[in-house]
Amino acid sequence: MKEGINVISVYSTPEKDDLVLLFKAKIKGQVDWQPDDEIQQISFFEKNNLPTQIHPRNIKRINDAYENKTSNLCIFE
Repeated sequence: MKEGINVISVYSTPEKDDLVLLFKAKIKGQVDWQPDDEIQQISFFEKNNLPTQIHPRNIKRINDAYENKTSNLCIFE
């Protein structure tokens, strides 16, 4: 059975020429990952226990996912 593509939202910041697509996905496995120059560590967090340094636009994206939004469009100014 083929699973559909679940688009949560499209986020745009026109003045920065920035476009982000957010999809709902299932984790099907894990690869052996090692820290590098860009990412020191990866973790999962409860919604009410997110790291404090997350940008407000990323908080918006997380909230949209928890609210089960689909095919949403958000333009940041």
